[in-house]
Amino acid sequence: MAFYAQSPVRASKMADSLFVQKTDGMVQTATRDLAQLADYGVGTETLAAIVAKRNEFAYLPTDYMLSGAMMMATQARNDKHKELERSIRRIADRVRLKFGEGHGMYAALGVAMLSKQPAHELVRTGRSVVATCTQYLAQLASEGVTVQLLADITTMSTELDELIDAKIQAVKNRDLAAFTRICVGNELYAMVINLAGKGKSCWYGINEAKYNDYIMYTNNESPSKQTIDGNIDAGMVVNASVFVSAGSTVITMHNRGTAPLHFFFAEDPTDSSAAYEVLVPPSETLSHSATQLGYSPETQRFNVYNPSDQEGSYVLEW
Repeated sequence: MAFYAQSPVRASKMADSLFVQKTDGMVQTATRDLAQLADYGVGTETLAAIVAKRNEFAYLPTDYMLSGAMMMATQARNDKHKELERSIRRIADRVRLKFGEGHGMYAALGVAMLSKQPAHELVRTGRSVVATCTQYLAQLASEGVTVQLLADITTMSTELDELIDAKIQAVKNRDLAAFTRICVGNELYAMVINLAGKGKSCWYGINEAKYNDYIMYTNNESPSKQTIDGNIDAGMVVNASVFVSAGSTVITMHNRGTAPLHFFFAEDPTDSSAAYEVLVPPSETLSHSATQLGYSPETQRFNVYNPSDQEGSYVLEW
C-alpha cells in the first residue's frame, strides 16, 4: 500500500549532493554580485536565509542512514522471532511426547506450520502455548515443562510484540524523515531558483559569462528527470526515495561502483529480494519500467540490495 496519501515530488531534478553544491556556488556568485542584485531586493539577509535552509537540508538524514535504522529494527525483530520459535518448539515437542501428536492438547497449542508463522502470529502462539500448558503443568512436569520455561516464553512473546511495534515505528520514522527532506529541499529549491532568476535578469544582455553563472542545469543535466544517488554498504538494503505513480515510469539504474546491485520494488523497505528484480553489474546502466521492477499498489518501496562484500554506489533517474 502507498505510504503517503500523495507521493511527494522533488522540485530539484538533480541528486541532493549536487543540489547542495549548486546552492553553494549560487550563493558565492550572488555574494560577488551583491551590488548589482540590490536592485532586485537581494542582500546579505537573503543569502543568509538561503545558507540556513541549505544547512538544514544538508544535515537531514539520507536514505542510507534511515535504511540502517530500519535494518537494525528488522534484525532485532527477526532474532527474537527465531528465539521464540525455538522455545515454543521445545515445549511443543514435550507435549507431543507426552500426549501424542493427535491429542487435542497438542492441537490446542496452535503450533501447526510453526516455521511459517509471521511474527504477530507467533506472539499469539506463544501466549496460547503458555495458557494451555499452564492448565496441564502437573501432567507435563515429567517432561521437564516448568513454570520458568513458560515464564520465559511469556517474556519472549512480549519482547517480540514490542519489537514488531519498533520495526513499524522505524518505517514510519523513515517515511516522515524522507518526506521532511523532500519538503525542506523544495523550500530551498524555491529560494535558489528565485535567486537564479534575479541573477540572470541582472546580467541579461550585459555579461554572458555572469549570466551563465546563474543557470541551474547544464546541457548534460535534465530538468525533466528526478535524480538521486547514494552509497550502500556490503550486505545492506537501502530503501531509496523513488516515488512513482504509474507502472509505465521508466527508471534508469546506474551502478557506478564495483559491487553488483539488485534493484526492485517491494512491500517492505528492508526486503532484500522480490519476485521481480534487476541485477545491474558494476559500471553498467540498465533501464526498466516500474512494472518490470515489480511496482504494484502493494509494492511501492524501491529497494537497492548489495549482496557482495564490497561497498556499492548508484545513481537513479526517472
